Amino acid sequence: MSSSGSSDVESGAKEARGEARPPFASAGGEARLGGSYRILSPDTVGPSDRRTVGGRGARSGSDLPRVALLVPRGRLGASWFAWIGFWSGGRRLRQTRRARIVTYHFSPRGALPAFPVLIAVAAGLVHGLSLPPLPLGFLAPVAMVMLVGAWRRAATAMNAARLGAVYGLVVYLSVFHWLLVVPHIHLGALVVGYVALAAYGAFWPALVGWCWRSSGLSIAFLPLAWGGMEFLRSLGMLGFPWIDLATSMTAYPAAIQVASLGGASLVSVAVMAFAVCLSVGLDPAHREWGAARRRALAVGCVVLVGWLGYGWMVLPEYGPHEAGMNASSSMRVAVVQPNIDPNLKWKSGETRRSLDTLAEETVAVTGAENVDLVIWPETSVPCYVEGPRGAKCREWLEGVVKDAGTQILAGGPSPGPEREDLLSYYNSAYLMGPDGRMCDRYDKVRLVPFGEMLPFDDRVDWIKRVDLGEGDFAPGSGIRPLGVGDQTLGVLICFESLFGSQARALARAGARVLVVITNDAWFGRSAAAYQHAAIAKLRAVECRLPVARCANTGISGFIDPWGRYFQRTGLLERVSVVGTLASKPAQSAFVRWGQWLGGPLGFLLFCVCCTQIPYRRSRKKRHE
Repeated sequence: MSSSGSSDVESGAKEARGEARPPFASAGGEARLGGSYRILSPDTVGPSDRRTVGGRGARSGSDLPRVALLVPRGRLGASWFAWIGFWSGGRRLRQTRRARIVTYHFSPRGALPAFPVLIAVAAGLVHGLSLPPLPLGFLAPVAMVMLVGAWRRAATAMNAARLGAVYGLVVYLSVFHWLLVVPHIHLGALVVGYVALAAYGAFWPALVGWCWRSSGLSIAFLPLAWGGMEFLRSLGMLGFPWIDLATSMTAYPAAIQVASLGGASLVSVAVMAFAVCLSVGLDPAHREWGAARRRALAVGCVVLVGWLGYGWMVLPEYGPHEAGMNASSSMRVAVVQPNIDPNLKWKSGETRRSLDTLAEETVAVTGAENVDLVIWPETSVPCYVEGPRGAKCREWLEGVVKDAGTQILAGGPSPGPEREDLLSYYNSAYLMGPDGRMCDRYDKVRLVPFGEMLPFDDRVDWIKRVDLGEGDFAPGSGIRPLGVGDQTLGVLICFESLFGSQARALARAGARVLVVITNDAWFGRSAAAYQHAAIAKLRAVECRLPVARCANTGISGFIDPWGRYFQRTGLLERVSVVGTLASKPAQSAFVRWGQWLGGPLGFLLFCVCCTQIPYRRSRKKRHE
């Protein structure tokens, strides 16, 4: 900022404090300062002024590239104009606390052109289309090519962050629309949660774009940063790795086999690396056919051949239904899909009908097939099985198990710890022996945030008093398998199947078969049920273990260790299916070494972010 401009702003500040009034000030509270500044009081900020703040004037070559605004006292006014500045390309140069004069500088470099924004929007929509149930997984690299192209056209790091935020908002808003139809929760709370989730999703790609452009690193940093971002996005109570690039690739078994080497992160890094090479090699902005473009396309071909070539090499020649038959040790497993309305089974009079449905399907399938294990869905038993309140339900369950003459893995609630005179519950899985006795129980460890619990409600007092209609569930004490020997089961309850680290922990603890029990009835016929079922393929490939998936309303079935479904059911149908699963120890690099790729990449992204924030702040102070 020039010295004359600084003196003009100081004069405006004095005017706001009542100390002086510039001779060039107009009666309306507006003044022009050398044709480059404008002092506005809050009551004179009209639509035209907000358009100027929005940066349009900078893009059209207006004579007002700098705007000084006298905003209301308090944080609300300053936050509003800071939000405008973020999305329009404005950079705050000066703010005086007493007068609340916030000065923004707008320039063609800082403004956000419309074309990259459209590219980012299209990338978000294409990424949403690449997810199940549509067989369009090949669009995931296309979406990343578009996003990388938009980032390469960003003039500043903040513009790259804005484009990443636009992409993230579009993806999350287009994919998670089913949140608005979840029953028993007020529509207002659903809308707030929907928007908050979209904002959460927008943060992560914005972080990648900002770190890349602000650090000045090579474009080869982008695939590494993306893999680190997906790893960080899966951590903590708010971890939610639903729309990772690997989820889009589950439609192609050969494309996800590298997950056995480095987890789902390696699949996403491969997709992003291929997309970066295509973006550089086919960029229409550089029409000359240079050596850099040829090298980028050559590297892209190497990435593609190595990525898919490994998958084709390790895929067995026999089909998925033959995997269990060719194993030296196997289990005959039945999956019961009762298709029970979750809105009714907890009501008085309907509980017995739900239990009778489970009993009928179980007796029918065990009478027709010789099975070693019958699996019921999550919370399929709508009553306590343990404690004094569960005597009747336990007696009924023991009778069903004895009639079936085999083991039953049943989902149901169990009493949890008391919290200040409030009852809590565990979301549990019971393993019942053929003689009717309870052999073991596993309590769900990773709960759905804002669905089964409120994050940090056990640490912050005021959060305990918030009621969003969530369940009062408590997390289990630890991750451990159920059963012994060749029939050791690694149980993943619903939300837990999203996390490869938990499946790995079960495999390292001795699980021979992974079991996913879930209640996806809340999703109805939306794409969420298909996406949740597709994610289970990644857990099978990562651990090289078969997966038995049991859902209340679907999709249920069996997955071989290479991520291929067989005996798969449809949605909203009452059916039971039987399959033979290989029972063998987990033997994959991911099980042995874990997140050897995702963890370091997440740490790398964190370090780049931490080094750039203080550097950019100090550089900004030097320019003021």
